[in-house]
Amino acid sequence: MKKIALIPARGGSKRIPKKNIKFFLGKPIIAYPIEALATSGFFDDIIISTDDKHIQDIAKQYGGSVPFTRPYALSGDYTTTREVVIHAIDTLCLNEQDMVCCVYPTSVFLTHNSLKEGYEALLEHFCFSLSAVAYDYPVYRSFVVSQDRAITLLYQDMLNERSQDLQKVYHDAAQFYWGSVKEWKSQTPLFSECSYAVIMPSSCVQDIDTLDDWKIAEIKYTLLHKAN
Repeated sequence: MKKIALIPARGGSKRIPKKNIKFFLGKPIIAYPIEALATSGFFDDIIISTDDKHIQDIAKQYGGSVPFTRPYALSGDYTTTREVVIHAIDTLCLNEQDMVCCVYPTSVFLTHNSLKEGYEALLEHFCFSLSAVAYDYPVYRSFVVSQDRAITLLYQDMLNERSQDLQKVYHDAAQFYWGSVKEWKSQTPLFSECSYAVIMPSSCVQDIDTLDDWKIAEIKYTLLHKAN
């Protein structure tokens, strides 16, 4: 059984140009997950799926493998992560029992322990495992705002519940997704009762979709590593 790490890193990022190789505290951001995956000791190979020659070159510098170039048809804004994973599985001729861990190129907080927990969940009865984090504020207090700024509660029946009595709700931390080749190629949903959640502290999670997000991630990363 092989264990393959796959980093999908297309070149056409819109909101932050060249996001996947933009310098994050002194080196290209994609270097962080590559190095974390390498030092974890779990993987037989760390594959970069990209359509971009510059990303390929930088990934190789930090220890990533680039055995193929992702086709243009799988590099658009609406291409799903699962499509990219399945393309890599087929191109690499992996077997059903092989394991693939998909890791986003901006996963600067990736850790050995979270990867290990996710892998061990697959050895039990789970189809997938993924990183998750609790919402910082109860989602049952959320509302939508109309164009004229009128408020409509989404959970009207929860209005009078004490916040400490509300169920904790989680969301995808978007760091990694473990699964066997068989499950990746099946119709099994990634988010279901068949998936295991590796709970991350909010200090180790940050979406990076805007330049403000980027600055916050750098602050979090700096504080976290000073503390350690």
